[in-house]
Amino acid sequence: MIVGWGCIAKATLPLILRHVGISPQQITVVTADNQDKDIAIKNGIRHIANPLTSKNTAEVMDPLVKSGDLIVNLSVDVSSVDLARYALKKGSGLYGYLYRTGR
Repeated sequence: MIVGWGCIAKATLPLILRHVGISPQQITVVTADNQDKDIAIKNGIRHIANPLTSKNTAEVMDPLVKSGDLIVNLSVDVSSVDLARYALKKGSGLYGYLYRTGR
């Protein structure tokens, strides 16, 4: 799961694919809008335009995140504290801006 789809997320994507060892089909991008959605789709990545807020984080993320998933917050508009709380509720370890949900 990548939260945010700006220039940092797009630049980080090749590193995630190369070093995390997952395929594009295993990645979902959650972002506020459909800007550059075509880049995600062209690369085989699921794109969801639904802005995350402190009130809707669980509602948006629950259908998308399962135990063992990695959440990478690359959005400047999404609270890392909210994502950390969400990840911890899912049974996660917390690593800076990287959150791994429990296995």
